[in-house]
Parts: sequence; structure tokens; C-alpha cells
Amino acid sequence: MNKIYLTTLILTLAIFTGGCTLFLPTKTDDNHTPENIQEEKEDTIEESAEESEPLELTEADLDTSTWQTYTNEEYGFSFRYPRGWGEVESKKLNIGTTETWCKTIIRFSADRVESEYYKRTPTIVIDSVYCKGISETDGGDLDFDNIDLSDDVSKIKEDIKRHGTLNLEIENISKNGKRGMYIKEDWKYLDGDVYTFFYYAFPKFDKEERYNIVIYFADNISEKMKLFFDNFVFL
Repeated sequence: MNKIYLTTLILTLAIFTGGCTLFLPTKTDDNHTPENIQEEKEDTIEESAEESEPLELTEADLDTSTWQTYTNEEYGFSFRYPRGWGEVESKKLNIGTTETWCKTIIRFSADRVESEYYKRTPTIVIDSVYCKGISETDGGDLDFDNIDLSDDVSKIKEDIKRHGTLNLEIENISKNGKRGMYIKEDWKYLDGDVYTFFYYAFPKFDKEERYNIVIYFADNISEKMKLFFDNFVFL
């Protein structure tokens, strides 16, 4: 009986002691205050950006004879790009309630940074001018459908700006006989941060004038993208 009593006592104390530990106050980690959590998020974004730094054009990449060639027969354009950017990935998207595709997005497989603000390679978008979705613009993009190259620059700026656009600088350009615009945009995000984007935009570039094509990239790679655009051609 003494052994049974002793065993029962030990089990009871163990359960009681273990249960009490559930209610012991836990020490607050001073390193996880809201301010530090925000800093950790920013650090994560910066680390993601740093991971893709090799995708930038290096001195070796300046020899464009080593670049790969991508040709899109459907829309009639071709470009060359460094091997380090990986494979070209193309995806068609529907917008709003439409049943047909509205947008084709072309990116590079080696650039895994999700945020457009930190991407190290350009993004190419082919937009259908007749596909508006549920509204003319959702405020997410500049309204390239409204570019009329015969208009003066001040009118074009007013017509294409989106929610959050602070400033637009526009310059007329041409490529293989196609007229377009080089656009610099200062844009304010919802959190108050300001980003700068650059666009090579060619509205209604195809013979049927059904599509816009836009090459865009963030300020962090703007100095490198002229070489890429120099190797972009319309067929």
C-alpha cells in the first residue's frame, strides 16, 4: 500500500507542477515590438532583393553576343537577354468579369523577388485595348489605353495618371518605325512610401491596333535597362 500511495503522490505532484507551468508568466521578447517587427519585415524584403543581385547586368554581361534570344511571333517582337536571368516565362491573365484574356505578362524565371519595387529584371506587359474588365482602370496601372501620340504631353499626363501618381515625365521615342513614349513616374504607395518606375510604352503597336506593349522596371535597375531596350526589336 505504501508503494501505491507513494506512486500516486508522485504522479499527482508531477501533474500539478506541469499544469502550473502553463500559467507561469512568459517573458516578453523585447526584440519583437511592433517597431522591430516592421524592421524585420523590411530586412526580409531587403534580403530578398539582395538574393537577386546577380541578375543585374555585370561587366561580363556587357558582351551581348553571349545573350539568349527570345522571339514572340504572336505579337511580333524579339529581345535578347543575359543567360543569368533564366528562362522567359509568359502568362495570360483575365481581368474582372471578362471571359477572354486581357493581359499577357512576360518575366524572367531567375527573378524570384515578388515585389515589383525590388525586381532586378524588367517586366513586359501586352495589354488588349478592348478588354477593360469591370472598369476602365482599377488604379493599379497607368492607363496606357488613353495615350494618343498626337496629343500634347500635358494632356497625355492627365489622361494616363493613376491613383498615387505624383509626377510624370514623358519623352517621345521610336523603335523600328513604331512610335512610343519613355515615361518616368513618381508614385506614392498607400503607406506613404514613394517609388519611381520607368516605362517604354508603345500604344496600339500592332497593325490592327489591338494591343499596347509596355516594358517597365523600377528605379533600382533603371541605369541597366537601356542596354536591354537597345536589344529589343519589333519584327
